[in-house]
Amino acid sequence: MRRTDGESVRRDAWGHTLAREPGPTPGTPGPLVLRCLRQDGWYDLYAIGTEPRFPVDLTVTSHFTSTHLLSPFHGRMLVQRSTPGRRVVLHNLELTTPHTDLTSQKRRVRPGELPLLLASEFGVHLDAADAAALVARYA
Repeated sequence: MRRTDGESVRRDAWGHTLAREPGPTPGTPGPLVLRCLRQDGWYDLYAIGTEPRFPVDLTVTSHFTSTHLLSPFHGRMLVQRSTPGRRVVLHNLELTTPHTDLTSQKRRVRPGELPLLLASEFGVHLDAADAAALVARYA
């Protein structure tokens, strides 16, 4: 997908678009927002700001998102896999399978299912110690 306002693509039956948001001051450009099409309409996935980025910015951002207690990714399990015609999302113990017809299925996963589910659906293979720690954490 090109980074262009209004750009829309369908890849593997999944729809995505980029839309420019208004800036903080009238007449100024705001971020480009990547959206995916869901049953209830367009859903914001990611915003690309207009300010310049430097390598140190990416280092600090990466450190924050992986370690800070207030990060939405700290202390949560979030695994996703997209294939032609199918997506699978595991967020903690909730498994969601969105379909190309914009419907989705959700189910709660038992902690003991996690190691096999991670291997079969996502290609993530845990050794015995990590599998036991994961099951214990969500038990």
